[in-house]
Amino acid sequence: MRHPTATYLSGCAIAAMLLPLAGTAFAQDEPAIERPAGDDIVVTARKVAENVQDVPISMTAIGGAALERQSVQSIADVQQQVPNLFLQESASEPQALNLSLRGQRQNDILLTVDPSVGIYVDNLYYPRTMGLRNALVDVARVEVLRGPQGTLYGRNTTGGAMSIYSNDPTDQMGASVEASYGNYNAWELIGIANVPLGQDVALRVVAQHREHDGYGENAAGQDLANENSTYLRAKLKAQLGDRITATVSGSYQRGSNNGPIVKLAGLAPTAIPGGNAVAEVALELGLPLTAEGLTEASGILASYVGGDPYKSGVLGNTSSFFESWSVGLDLNFEITDDISFRSITGYQHLKRANYSDADGTPFDIISAERLTPQDGYFSQEWQVLGKTGILQWVAGVYMGLESGREYSPSVALPMLSAANPSVTDGRVRNNTYAGFGQVTAELATGLRLTAGARYSVDDRQLIVANTTAGLCAVPKGGYASTIAGGPNSQCPRKFSTTFSDPSWLVSLDYKAAPGILTYAKIARGYRTGGWNLRGRNTIEGFSSFNPETVTEYEVGFKSDLFDRMLRLNFAAYYDDYKGIQRSASVATAGGPQTFVNNAASGRIQGFELESTLHLGDFTLSGSTGLTDAKYKRFLTATGDRSHESFGIPKWTAGLSGRYVVPLESGDLAFQLDGSYRSKIELVPETPTVSQVTQKAYALVNGRISYEIKAWDAEVAIFGRNLTDKVYYEIASNLESSIGYNYLITGDPRTFGISFKKKFGGI
Repeated sequence: MRHPTATYLSGCAIAAMLLPLAGTAFAQDEPAIERPAGDDIVVTARKVAENVQDVPISMTAIGGAALERQSVQSIADVQQQVPNLFLQESASEPQALNLSLRGQRQNDILLTVDPSVGIYVDNLYYPRTMGLRNALVDVARVEVLRGPQGTLYGRNTTGGAMSIYSNDPTDQMGASVEASYGNYNAWELIGIANVPLGQDVALRVVAQHREHDGYGENAAGQDLANENSTYLRAKLKAQLGDRITATVSGSYQRGSNNGPIVKLAGLAPTAIPGGNAVAEVALELGLPLTAEGLTEASGILASYVGGDPYKSGVLGNTSSFFESWSVGLDLNFEITDDISFRSITGYQHLKRANYSDADGTPFDIISAERLTPQDGYFSQEWQVLGKTGILQWVAGVYMGLESGREYSPSVALPMLSAANPSVTDGRVRNNTYAGFGQVTAELATGLRLTAGARYSVDDRQLIVANTTAGLCAVPKGGYASTIAGGPNSQCPRKFSTTFSDPSWLVSLDYKAAPGILTYAKIARGYRTGGWNLRGRNTIEGFSSFNPETVTEYEVGFKSDLFDRMLRLNFAAYYDDYKGIQRSASVATAGGPQTFVNNAASGRIQGFELESTLHLGDFTLSGSTGLTDAKYKRFLTATGDRSHESFGIPKWTAGLSGRYVVPLESGDLAFQLDGSYRSKIELVPETPTVSQVTQKAYALVNGRISYEIKAWDAEVAIFGRNLTDKVYYEIASNLESSIGYNYLITGDPRTFGISFKKKFGGI
């Protein structure tokens, strides 16, 4: 029988080779028409400056001007224009993101779990996906690379990387001020200043403040899903002689809100629906724990299912606070005309405090406080880049040192259980060391072979002191279990282990004609393992989980056709996915616990198609992506879960249209953007998965802008989710452990007006 990888990719390879060749004659015609500014984006995905169309990997690059035209406000908005990228707020922290790319997804935001998709800001790796909402202010471009990464720079990831590059300082004095106001009393101020400080030295400073009232409210009338955030960034760039360039950067951000809009999704279909939660409600209402009393309590609890999607039944106060700062130093030394050395040093520090009521009702069923009192990450990377004859190469080493603490007291079923509060308390150290290298050889005119390798070593340490009702709930060394506070318990207790694994890449690309690039690639990626942190009483709750690996096969083409009027890019891939890290909430003798293990293997196949059509003053861009992900094997203590989905949309798509009316006084531009997500089982392991399934939906955004040349200014009106589509972005499964599931509502329709004024050469 033919291997499924070969079967799937053979057809895609034929398409990748033949489709662009159909337009070769058109691509060779001269002269080529001038493509609008911002289309030919220069990227550094392979650590050298290249046109995005010359890079033989599946990637999407979006320039800063395009982000502004599409009213992109946060990293989460980028997914609307990037196929097979899916971003969600974390169910446990509204200021953190869970990222998925090509089906590789992050399950948790704990310090003991690494993300599948790497986030970089100005070449610095950010190990935690918290507080990145405002990082897209004054950016030059965003690059999204799909597939395993690690042979060129930074950290090793299985799903891909998102790199954000802010604008560098220039030698032109200038500034800009932008103000906007919209519904929900939303207002925002952005100030940017670029100041030359002397010959070959310049400073660029960015400040942003954003606020809006809640998109919803709780039962007490308190705003939910509101925002109050501040973001500051400074960047100093200096040319130190003829061959050394130094860039120093720093950022600070602070954000707070009253938590998300939590909605009760449904009750566990037990004999009396609602499981343990119903007994808790009965006791809070003073009802007897009889069939009649429990049935009445179940009906009252069920009354909070559905209703106004923007009104939560939560009665108590909820909140989320986040603060972080970062510094970076990027040194580039040109040793010779063909060899350079680069040093990238960075440090990020964050803290957060989140208080949540995780049921969407006025009852005290479950509440939790999640704190990261501090998390610090120091990184150092050295690269040597060069060109020798037909070879272009890079070699380097990377070190990342992280130290932080997770502290989370929670109360579950307070009138029913004496095991309260339950406190998760872990001090985490994550140290990463790696060496990497990649070389590209030009074998013939237009034909290049690339090979790269990486070896990573990850030290993972956890010092844990979890308690139940104030008593230690960590088993002592040599014991499989303990009772809280028993003689077999030990707090704190240290766990440590080391993981190591190679990553590699081989690719072949061929430029058949000007504007036509075809390629094939095989890559292996690795995501490190870690420690379970939320355990209670049993040693399994503190077990380690191993790394997961992906071997990816990819073919694709990139093309500019019909005198560059049409851009068409395509990539198809097949992933062999092993040791998949998955987590689930399970009822145990020590209370509800969440474990991560490597119980699964799977395969993911799909494609990305991106196109741009220029017709005079009208530009139409579209993209679509398929992520067909299935488990080959997924066996756990609770049974066979191979039928489950991956908790991502199978289909993603985006469509943008822009029409510019040139006027003597300035351009009048109309922009309309749409995005589509197919059905998503938000938490696939939920027994009653229909309660946490979001049907397919589309969102539409729009912007009309008018450039006032005489003032060097622009005024715009904008709207997001123009059709006011109600959708649920996140869900949580507490059905087996507590007796219900809950959902978190996405953003409603928003609209507003903005005014931007430039001064000088900004």
